[in-house]
Amino acid sequence: MSVVSSAETVTPSTASEAAGFLLQAAHDRTRVTPVGCRSRLHLATDPSRLIALSCCGLTTGFAHHAGDLVATVPAGLSLSAANASLASQGQWIPLDPLAGSHTTIGGLVAMNDSGPRRHGYGSPRDLIIGIEVALANGTVAHGGGRVVKNVAGYDLGRLFCGSRGSLGLITAVTFKLAPLPRASRTVVAHYASAADAARAALVLARSALTPSCLEVVAPEPRLLVRFESTASSADRMAEHTRALLAGASRADIVRDENERAVWERHHATFEVAPRVDKLVALPMRVPDLLEELTRLADVTALSARPAVGVVDIVTNGPRPHPALARVTSTLEAHVDVVRGDPHDPLTVEPPRSTAGVMRAVKQQFDPAGILAWPWEPR
Repeated sequence: MSVVSSAETVTPSTASEAAGFLLQAAHDRTRVTPVGCRSRLHLATDPSRLIALSCCGLTTGFAHHAGDLVATVPAGLSLSAANASLASQGQWIPLDPLAGSHTTIGGLVAMNDSGPRRHGYGSPRDLIIGIEVALANGTVAHGGGRVVKNVAGYDLGRLFCGSRGSLGLITAVTFKLAPLPRASRTVVAHYASAADAARAALVLARSALTPSCLEVVAPEPRLLVRFESTASSADRMAEHTRALLAGASRADIVRDENERAVWERHHATFEVAPRVDKLVALPMRVPDLLEELTRLADVTALSARPAVGVVDIVTNGPRPHPALARVTSTLEAHVDVVRGDPHDPLTVEPPRSTAGVMRAVKQQFDPAGILAWPWEPR
């Protein structure tokens, strides 16, 4: 067994090694938390009481089936590295998490992390067709994809998306891919408020246009509408969009280096932020939610995908603004911690409608309770 370990971290190089470690941990009642590159890790438990089980050693077994638009990617490979390999065949995994493309595939899926392109391509949960996981009972399970073998009838791919390592260690993922777009154009429309930008985004979402990104950003409220297609199609849709955005104070079309700079600046805000929370609400609630959030002094930046009902916010301190609970309760939004200070933890309650099911699934996969999860009491 070639597991590399330190005082706090164990790094297996195969799925079976990871499963073996979890089995021993269950036997010893040792607390474990699966980790990737630790760009977003938030624990409800003091990390000094845990052993980190890293997926970063799981880097072999990459397989690209270009003819089927499918690729199996080991969990320790970064999204950027995977896409660099896939680009040689004109394909990619169309994800752009706000945490950055350096994030590991395992961490990306465990958080079900997504960014602006979720509007057009979906989240990791929408792109996964197969998954391999190391479980606390010492087995390596496969679900869906090119190896069809589910565990007790569970859809493992969907179950492990967003599980935050609470059910086992993700060791490899099979994605359905997309062709690389030939061209890209972004309309940058300026508004008086983020709420106004969100209302315009919802109107565009109901149109015949097919943007890959429909993103509201603040401060300096703007709506970023991105089209990725052929050059002629992207140009035509961008011009049409600019004509539709009559409520904007200004609307510009950017491309090439200028376009890349717009999106890089947007992502950089969230990559370096010490605290990021994700709010999920009904799309029709997003404009009102943004109106309330922009009044909170501690909210320094936000990114919203109104059509899918997601808002990411950056706050100054390790804890969210005290008024956030009131805002989310009033507007029926659920809060999820994306990144926070693990030494100043915050327990986040699961949605009431699913709490019972989530705890039952947790008991099924981790009966010894060795794997940390966000909703355990401190």
